[in-house]
Amino acid sequence: MLKRFFCGLLLLSMIVTLLPLASAGSRPDLSNPKKYVLAWEQGSSFAYIQRDSVTVDRYDPPNYEITVTIVYRSREHRSYDPITEKFSYDYGARKMYCQKDGEPIYLPSDSKDGDIPRLRAVGEMAFYLANNRNFYGKDGGYKKEFYRNASTKKHRD
Repeated sequence: MLKRFFCGLLLLSMIVTLLPLASAGSRPDLSNPKKYVLAWEQGSSFAYIQRDSVTVDRYDPPNYEITVTIVYRSREHRSYDPITEKFSYDYGARKMYCQKDGEPIYLPSDSKDGDIPRLRAVGEMAFYLANNRNFYGKDGGYKKEFYRNASTKKHRD
């Protein structure tokens, strides 16, 4: 009886010790530019697009729809749960939208309100990855350095 108790205790301690190591392996390597593209950063918060998730749902110039998987990360909250976002673009009118709860949210090039700058940056990078050209470009405040993130060269995490 005592032997079973100690075996059970040993097994429990092994599980408790090894569980954090097992979950650490599921963390994506966000510094790998062949898999993830840095699309937005502010302070210690970052948004990465999973490169192989970029899907062009509609290609009907000047109208486009692109779906991407995003991994958000901050130094305070180390969450790596992927989120899928869908963006719509009217290239002729230079209007970008993000679908939220089935409703399009307009992402103007000059807005600094709430989540708009983050979503607009992700939408801009998604458009660039899908079409190899910018959407808002300088009008959205994006410089050449922003588009260099799409390179497959190593970037910081």
